[in-house]
Amino acid sequence: MKKFNVLYLIMGNIWRSIKKLSEATKGPLNRTLRFFKTRVRTPNSPKILFIFVLFFCCETLSVSNLKTYKYSEFYYTVQTQRDYALECASRIFKLNEICAFIIDTAIEENVDPLEVLAYIKNENPNLNPKAIGRNIKYEKVWNKKAKKFLIKKVVLSEDKGIGQFNSKYINIFVNKYWYEDEKFDVFNYRHNIKVSIRLYKDLRERLNCPYLATMAYNAGVGSVLRSEIPEKTIKVYLKNWLKNIDKMKGI
Repeated sequence: MKKFNVLYLIMGNIWRSIKKLSEATKGPLNRTLRFFKTRVRTPNSPKILFIFVLFFCCETLSVSNLKTYKYSEFYYTVQTQRDYALECASRIFKLNEICAFIIDTAIEENVDPLEVLAYIKNENPNLNPKAIGRNIKYEKVWNKKAKKFLIKKVVLSEDKGIGQFNSKYINIFVNKYWYEDEKFDVFNYRHNIKVSIRLYKDLRERLNCPYLATMAYNAGVGSVLRSEIPEKTIKVYLKNWLKNIDKMKGI
């Protein structure tokens, strides 16, 4: 009887340690826990304890096949990089197919998904594949009729799609980073994301630093190599990128 009490205490500790896990699972594990709570706490025979252990070991083999309860639209095991990235991404984005495609493509290209998600958050916070940002310059122009200087707005270029590719360099990026036979469409989020991540990967490998690669994505690799990085890129873009990383990691 003394030995059984010791075993009972051990099993009690096991039950408490897996109590949190039971909240994230359905079916076999919960049924096992209910069995332990209702039967093992008032056992009539040591055989019940043996049955519980055997039942628990067999039933928990199916835990790896369970769906995660939090994001039912995505299927993955709790051990994968994709799972971790999705959990982190949910802290700065509303999870959808675009967000999932960013993560999948980053993993496929062997790039840290969090680094990509962080700069995409800077470029396109709402993950709008049709987004267009205009780079505007204001100039003073002499108006003969009004006989005074007027402020004229001049659109220098446009940034397009998920990765906000500058219209001046889109063709260069496509020629270098678009490997598929399909014609590139800057507003197709799958096309845009693939080129964007391949561009970032190239910058990451050339500069050997995520911070420099991030600033190069925003200001151009030439400005980084020449040490002529705009102040806004450092104080705003890079700073927000670091904040996005920390927020995703829950720091």
